[in-house]
Amino acid sequence: MKAIPLSRAKKEWYEKFRWFFTTEGKLAIGGRDAQSNTTLIRRHMQEGDTVYHADLFGSPFFLLKGGKEQKEEEVKQVAKATATFSSAWKTGLGSADAYWVSPEQVGAAGPSGEYLSHGSFAIKGKKNFVTRNPVEVAVGIDESGRVVSGPEEAIMKVARGHVAVVPSKEKPSDTAKKILHELGPYATPNVSVSVDDVLRMLPAGGGKIVRRRVDKKAA
Repeated sequence: MKAIPLSRAKKEWYEKFRWFFTTEGKLAIGGRDAQSNTTLIRRHMQEGDTVYHADLFGSPFFLLKGGKEQKEEEVKQVAKATATFSSAWKTGLGSADAYWVSPEQVGAAGPSGEYLSHGSFAIKGKKNFVTRNPVEVAVGIDESGRVVSGPEEAIMKVARGHVAVVPSKEKPSDTAKKILHELGPYATPNVSVSVDDVLRMLPAGGGKIVRRRVDKKAA
């Protein structure tokens, strides 16, 4: 019998960033490091978006595309993702604060021309804080066979099955292997999913699975 080659799920432009779709269908994209934070703000921030950040070292910037019309649940979801993908994960915090602003409040220069490090931007005016966001991520596999991650509410809408993960001192590769084992039955036939695919969708650092949802029929 002839072997059927495995293919990769088609990559979209936003997949080089952190990303997920909110429960209302808006795209949220976040930086992975200083370089992608810079690219995100300088190339992809537009009027009508909202910009999320956390007052923590190593916080990503997140953009909610079309966020000017954001709903309260979407604010909670993007704030949660911003906190989760910050240094709060690696330091094992249970929750962290984040805030959102409008694009016109984001600047490339600090007060009085103060130098800003690469990947950093100055925020002017009022910050709209969202406090005590749980540091937790859901990981699943969507209908096209992609590994997806983000707030559990959002992932539940697009994934066949998912697991919820919180920070732990486990090796990241071990965490990814356990997640892949859980999600294996939900993979799309002929689309390969690797440990690296899972690792790419996790915050920096290890985690432990605290919930599983397997009520959707596997492919």
